[in-house]
Amino acid sequence: MPKIVDHEERRRLIADAFATVVRRDGVAGASVRAVAAEAGISPGAMRHYFDTQTGLLRFVAQDLTERLTAQMAALAPEATGTDSVVLLEELVPLDARRQADFDVWLALVVGGLTEPALAEISAEAHAAIRNVCRHVLREHGVRRPTPDQVRRLHAFVDGISMHLALYPDVVSRAAAKRSLRAEIPAIAGITLSP
Repeated sequence: MPKIVDHEERRRLIADAFATVVRRDGVAGASVRAVAAEAGISPGAMRHYFDTQTGLLRFVAQDLTERLTAQMAALAPEATGTDSVVLLEELVPLDARRQADFDVWLALVVGGLTEPALAEISAEAHAAIRNVCRHVLREHGVRRPTPDQVRRLHAFVDGISMHLALYPDVVSRAAAKRSLRAEIPAIAGITLSP
């Protein structure tokens, strides 16, 4: 009797394996073969789902976007007022899970420079982060955040994330969290001309 495969469970296993390989070997090491080995499935079975690394990255990027959207939705009812900063903290690599998510996001952004399908997902993720920044500023008392305020907060989130990812010995997770919490009121209190 042939084995019945739960395709969604298999895809989840592959996405988790991809994140594990990225944490261990970087995105360049996350080939279809390496991810298949990490997932404990044959490269042939893996190719049933993704025949190229780009296809694999596209799937993982979509998976990441869906998971972050679900996490934000789960946090949103509690994330009001100044507590809304937790929504931004979900995007910053403050622990191993968020570091893996950031590594995948960074691969998506870089891949989007040459791959149109990834560029589309990257653009959607970028717009979603802008919307989160706008929401957080509103929750911090800015009725109508200016484009400059939203851009500044988004740039800060991206910048502090890059510092954590690239220079973890220089910028601690605790310091990054404090900086983020201090930067929001500073941005909220400043209105630049659009």
